Amino acid sequence: MSTANEPPGDQTEGLSLAIIFCLFFSLVLWTTAYRGLYADGSNLLLHVIELHNFFHVSETRFTSTFMTQLPDVLAIRFGTRSTAILAMLYTAALGIIPVTCYAISGWIARREPMLFCATIVVIVCCLYPLSFLLVGEGNVYLGLFWLGFVILMSAHTRAVVAYDVLLFLLSIATLEAYETSALFSAILAFLTARRAGASRSQFLQFLLSAASVLFVAGALCGLAGILFPRDRANESGFTAGIRNLPENTVYLHLLAIMFMAAIASFVGKRALRLLLAAVLFIGILIFVNQQFHPSGELALGYVIYQRAQVYCTLFAVIATVFIAALGARRGMRLKHFHAGILVPPLIAVLTVDTVDTLRWSGFIGQMCTELAAGNSNSHAEFFANPATRRYGVNWTFPTMSVLARSSQSSVMLIEPGYSGWQPFDPRQAPDIPAFRVGRTICR
Repeated sequence: MSTANEPPGDQTEGLSLAIIFCLFFSLVLWTTAYRGLYADGSNLLLHVIELHNFFHVSETRFTSTFMTQLPDVLAIRFGTRSTAILAMLYTAALGIIPVTCYAISGWIARREPMLFCATIVVIVCCLYPLSFLLVGEGNVYLGLFWLGFVILMSAHTRAVVAYDVLLFLLSIATLEAYETSALFSAILAFLTARRAGASRSQFLQFLLSAASVLFVAGALCGLAGILFPRDRANESGFTAGIRNLPENTVYLHLLAIMFMAAIASFVGKRALRLLLAAVLFIGILIFVNQQFHPSGELALGYVIYQRAQVYCTLFAVIATVFIAALGARRGMRLKHFHAGILVPPLIAVLTVDTVDTLRWSGFIGQMCTELAAGNSNSHAEFFANPATRRYGVNWTFPTMSVLARSSQSSVMLIEPGYSGWQPFDPRQAPDIPAFRVGRTICR
């Protein structure tokens, strides 16, 4: 048993390695299943292919889209003409930043119980519930923010030059990343300025001061995106997501499981801890069983609303870490830490997400069958399929058709009765024959 004022030792070090494995296992699975094509991802990838260049949807998210589209832009310019390879590369680029950030965060925090616990909470309650919408710039920013926060709050990163350099790089990467930087980059700016003031090296003082200024600039960019949004509908959707939190039973159940595990991990009395563990186990079984049943929603909830809701969770986690740090300064330390209790929620959310990814892969296979058949009756059956309602987005079917179909197919999937916004007229769809020379998504 490790106490909170002693290094947790091999227990959390082993768990850190397990977390890293889980994160990269998910990334590989997402990549091979083309999960980056979900929703806006297919539209952005098609624009990149058409332009042979970057496609930025918003000036206040420039660095996010630059980092995630760079591998595809380079691949196209170096001659890659396979839609399958480009789709996998795009998915990997969307996921590699948050996955790497959380992996590094878990390793840094492995000997600091509160930070280690907080990192697992953020992975379970912030990363995975948003992971189906990998294209969301919020995923990128959230990962970058959390890594910066862990570095700044960890006692083991002080006076380590590599971490100060990494903070400077993070301040550049978060400069124009996402609107929520208006608040969270301001937190990083304050902590970085405090770190600069405590440094004895003039070079590091300069580097950290520059990073603090860049974090402030990032916060102002985020504020500009809030005050002058590119799309008022997106802004109202973010607000609606926060209002919808009390009604989101899937996410609330996940939060309850994770926070019960977090509390139990710091309980010293064995009987109480076992009782909480038993309740936790039952809660996980109910949650996993419910999410395994196919429904009209993604297994981990409605990501459009959860884009806003995860930031409420993040704010609560940050506040808890600050309170714990303040208490530690006043001599109030947590005496017990049982990191193993944090593992079941992580395994549960990983399992649910993995099953959802496999089902998404099946949906892609069904779509490819439709694109090859060209039968209007079979299309009607396809759109009536529960999997199509779960994983398909009405306005993306024409875009997905252009990206996925083979060189022998000219079929265009259009949801019957849908007359809303489309990125292009399906009757005059863009064609990308040059990118069907290599392997296509529908082989």
